[in-house]
Amino acid sequence: MSAIEEDLRAVAITYLPDMDPEFALDGAYQVASDRLLRQVGALQGGPKLADLLPYLDFAESWQLLTRHDSELPTPLADHVKHVTSKLSALVPVRNRVAHSRPLDYEDFSLTFDLAKELAGSRDFPWLNLREVSERLSNDPGYVLGLDVQFPSLAEEPGRHNLPTPEYDETGFVGRKEIVANLRRLLVKGPYPVVSVVGDGGIGKTSLALKVAYEVIDADPCPFDAVVWVTAKTSLLTASEVTRIEGAISDSLGLLAAVAHEVGGESALADPINEVLGYLEHFKILLILDNLETVLDQRLRDFLANLPSGSKVLITSRIGVGAYEHPVRLGPLERTEGLSLFRALTRMRQVASLQRLGNDVIAGLVDKMGGRPLYLRWFVSAVEAGARPEEVLANSDLLLDFCMSNVYDYLHDDSHAVLRSMQALPGLHSQAELAFLNDMQPELLQPALLQLANTYFVSLQTSGGGGSLETQYDLTDFGRKYLDRQHPVSGDERTWLIRRHEQLTSSGRRLQSQYQANPFSSTTLDTRGVSDFSVASTLHNAISLIVREHLPEAYELITRSKELAPGYHEVHRVEGDWHAASFDYINAREAYERAVELGPTAIPLRYLFAKFLCGHGGDPEEGLRQLQAGALMSPDEPRLALEIGRTHLQLGHLDEAKDIGLALYENEGLSHDLRHEAARLALEGSVGQAQRAADEDDWASCVAALQELLRALTEITSGLVNNRSRALLDQARVLAHLAQRNTSDAYVGRIAVDVMAALAGATVDSLADFEARSYGRVVRLVAERGFGFIRETGTGEEFFFHMSHLRKRADWQSCAVGSSVSFVPGQYDKGLRAEKIILLRN
Repeated sequence: MSAIEEDLRAVAITYLPDMDPEFALDGAYQVASDRLLRQVGALQGGPKLADLLPYLDFAESWQLLTRHDSELPTPLADHVKHVTSKLSALVPVRNRVAHSRPLDYEDFSLTFDLAKELAGSRDFPWLNLREVSERLSNDPGYVLGLDVQFPSLAEEPGRHNLPTPEYDETGFVGRKEIVANLRRLLVKGPYPVVSVVGDGGIGKTSLALKVAYEVIDADPCPFDAVVWVTAKTSLLTASEVTRIEGAISDSLGLLAAVAHEVGGESALADPINEVLGYLEHFKILLILDNLETVLDQRLRDFLANLPSGSKVLITSRIGVGAYEHPVRLGPLERTEGLSLFRALTRMRQVASLQRLGNDVIAGLVDKMGGRPLYLRWFVSAVEAGARPEEVLANSDLLLDFCMSNVYDYLHDDSHAVLRSMQALPGLHSQAELAFLNDMQPELLQPALLQLANTYFVSLQTSGGGGSLETQYDLTDFGRKYLDRQHPVSGDERTWLIRRHEQLTSSGRRLQSQYQANPFSSTTLDTRGVSDFSVASTLHNAISLIVREHLPEAYELITRSKELAPGYHEVHRVEGDWHAASFDYINAREAYERAVELGPTAIPLRYLFAKFLCGHGGDPEEGLRQLQAGALMSPDEPRLALEIGRTHLQLGHLDEAKDIGLALYENEGLSHDLRHEAARLALEGSVGQAQRAADEDDWASCVAALQELLRALTEITSGLVNNRSRALLDQARVLAHLAQRNTSDAYVGRIAVDVMAALAGATVDSLADFEARSYGRVVRLVAERGFGFIRETGTGEEFFFHMSHLRKRADWQSCAVGSSVSFVPGQYDKGLRAEKIILLRN
């Protein structure tokens, strides 16, 4: 850079020696004069053009030549015009160099390639550039003795103490989106504390420096000052980890260093209030590097009390917690890692690595986890004489440097969780880890949060619909470090494996039970091994609910929700618990949440619908849930049967009857399901007949009973059980009622035929039917189990006891206004109704 500027100035001095400087420089004259005056002072007789040339901006050096190209030889003037665009591209690079700003990855190739092109030109006297290029080629070390200075062309835009970036050997590589996002958070974001969190060696410090320099170069700079303090305690070289002398070792030392950087020496014993005062009165960006080495409660208290306006940027291997907005930094992309590797080998002239192909380098980048520090360390070690394969095989030094501070910081519970994942590789759910470590959620969850913040552990979230499941596994880098530095003992490994076998065995039993009867409320759907632990706990909770031990059951459900809030069966069992507690509002909310999490769990929709059609009081929604399940499993007979029952409950008698008959025709169904299908068909037909009778439509009543007879001919006597016989009793009563009340002789004859056809399937004798009367319940004394029926026609009242109902269970449905059929009788106090059949509620 310096040589290029010297050559441009030399040409101007040679060909424009006596030109008036104000005419020559035009608008740049005043700026250059002011800079000269600040640096040197006033010159007697005024400055000449040669005096002002060192104080021009880089672009003005060749713009001067193009402005007065008529004074130059034609080949030289043409050359300047030809390279103008290329020199323009060098302007931002030159500014970064002149102002000690971090370099970008492209800066090196751009500068070197252009310098090579210019030095090879014979149309322009690039004498200094050729000399520098030759010396760099023959003796690169000579630059260490140079004192290259660029005149101070501008004031610093803000006070700062930022260090020179360690990555300037190659320039900053990649991560453009992360840089832009972090800069936005610091300049415009609402968060007072922003952290860059990631593994050791992942590039946190480099990123923070890159962004910090961009912040101070913003126009205008949004902060009065940018203050950098590091708690870094060690350095990694090609052969060892070295301790930094005088490194900050606690938060008090860190804050004292901040106070010193901002305000100089302090007499205060505790610098917290002093630093907070600076941050309150000035708008400061405070950058705390490598915070994990000093993270304690004092520092958390400091972050919790930050005044508005100032901001804190943290780099740490461990998240601070509630006070920060974290930017999680992962490995370099493969292409970025390849670019960094190429830049390192080129700058360090490691010929054996420069010859490698891109595929080989990409493989190396993957093996090193895309960590910039690992890549730099690898190239440095090879440069020092180590064989590449030795460096890759023996990375203990790097692992210890990157992970030891973090491991020592972790709590005992976190160490235990790490050991369980070491002993049992693979993904693990919270519930599974709780079981393996015999650890309660209130201890496990803080441990997992701490591990996730350290990058020892990776998180993987999966699922579909509304159900998500987070599982945990060791990172490759973390596993390598733990296996080498903190292996699991044999006894503990054996104990963990035995716990895992117990869990697996229990889970397999639960899966077998569910497969045998998935529509039972006592079986549980498990998505895999990760659910086994919580499912076992829920199975115990179900047993407690059945035995009405509700407080104990709720404790198990609460624990399950903490461990697996995305597992649909947790919320289904919670719904069962609320229903058993007669809290139907919360029961419905729990069932709805379960369906959100497990929308494709068909038995879940079945159980939810059963609740809605019963205590939930919403059979319409129950029907929708069942129909949604039937769309996913159209051949499931239990869903179809429940859909038919719900239609019956809603008064959709045709649909109920048709579903019952269709199911009954499926000879592949079990005997019990065919019994249920037969009853559904009979209930639909009898319901139609009863509805017609209530409307005195005796023709329709008899027609429905004829349909019942046709259905009955398809139903073998083996499927007409006691529950179905009660329906046939009711049908025979309705036929008798039609025969007595119809004025249509044809309808009457058919009614008689129906009564005769049903005679063999009912309990009552023909004499009983001839003697039957009809009426309505007019009074009930429910608490004593009796009531009174007023006979239709005569108006006489008959006493009855609940024991006189043909179906004892009908007492629960009996109400004032219910239609009934009964056989009149006597007892010592008067008239009594016997053999009562409830016809309509």
